[in-house]
Amino acid sequence: MTMMTSASLRTSLTAAALVLVAMTASASAQGVRRGAEDGFHAGNQVLGPVGAVVGGAVGGVVGGVAGGVAGVLGIPQDPRTSVERAQDSRQVRVQRRRQAAR
Repeated sequence: MTMMTSASLRTSLTAAALVLVAMTASASAQGVRRGAEDGFHAGNQVLGPVGAVVGGAVGGVVGGVAGGVAGVLGIPQDPRTSVERAQDSRQVRVQRRRQAAR
């Protein structure tokens, strides 16, 4: 059995830690922006500016956890913002009404 020198052991542990941090950060970054944005809008509607700040912070954490889990599992995510999703939903409703009116 060979003994590792302290320098090679330190280098190995540092490399492993950096890989772990990089994997975690890239996976959780997928949902932070969307979660913070959704939390900001929901908090602003309920409690105004104070709710927006709290909702943004909480939404960012929740979105980061959800995005990290989804990223690790390989689940695709919707990259649109909540405003874009609302606009798309509105356009679908308008098209349905136009078709129903015919």
